[in-house]
Amino acid sequence: MIDQQVSPPRSGAPVKILLACCGCLTVLGVLSVVGIVVAFRSGSAAVTESKARAGAFLAALERHDFRLAKQMTSRQAKPTASEDKLNDIVSMMEKRNGKATGHSQQPGFYINTINGQTTVRLGYTMAFERGSTSVQMIMVREDNAWMVQSFNFQL
Repeated sequence: MIDQQVSPPRSGAPVKILLACCGCLTVLGVLSVVGIVVAFRSGSAAVTESKARAGAFLAALERHDFRLAKQMTSRQAKPTASEDKLNDIVSMMEKRNGKATGHSQQPGFYINTINGQTTVRLGYTMAFERGSTSVQMIMVREDNAWMVQSFNFQL
């Protein structure tokens, strides 16, 4: 008769693998939550900062400070947004609606990032003595500051 000795199965190995998998999933879950929080904070900061800059740009237009408004435009917009052209736009709007009296931000925004370039689309209502109009703005981040990429008055 041959004496055979059979080793008992290692019951600890599958448990260790299961615990390691659970640990990995927990770490991935925590990292996902942290990533979402960081992205939200980043997006929130982008919106807050771009809104402040857009509001300052519209306030400069309202005061007819076209030199300051031009300084707030992006490199791409500067060649077409001369002080004279900004003056023409505001003059046309004021001829139609009376003097500009203020602006307010419309609810909502849109953030887009393509090839590392982030833009924020914002909407405003600009008030005049005889009415108001919508203004759509696209802000772009350049040299650690938000700049006006484009703005459109709705007629």
